[in-house]
Amino acid sequence: MKHIKDFILKIRFLITAILTTLFVKFSIRFFSLNSAITKVQKKSVLFLSINDPTESINRINFWYGRLNNFLRIKSCLVNSLIKKLIFSSFGHDLEVVCGVRLDTESKIEGHAWLCYKKNIVFEDKDSLRSYTESFRV
Repeated sequence: MKHIKDFILKIRFLITAILTTLFVKFSIRFFSLNSAITKVQKKSVLFLSINDPTESINRINFWYGRLNNFLRIKSCLVNSLIKKLIFSSFGHDLEVVCGVRLDTESKIEGHAWLCYKKNIVFEDKDSLRSYTESFRV
């Protein structure tokens, strides 16, 4: 019975992840970034309103990492927006944080990462200290 539940949960994750990826990629490609972010926020609120936390965030992140090995999405912003929706569909309210910094050649470099309950998750906090937060989603 446990194996069947786990299998169903993984299928749910896979379907959610693929649909979410298509939604985010489509929104960013055909709408402004601001509009895409607004759409992600609205969907996230909807998902959170109908789902209670069911799985640990580390397990879901592991599954997404395996899936992204296949999808090969390199953009940290796109990955963070996709993860926000996936985690919302599993009842977890993650925030996408976007920041900027000057690189070694004095060029502006941007990065997006996730926070859960006001704590940085899935990234090394020290590597993010040099970024100045721009906005949250």
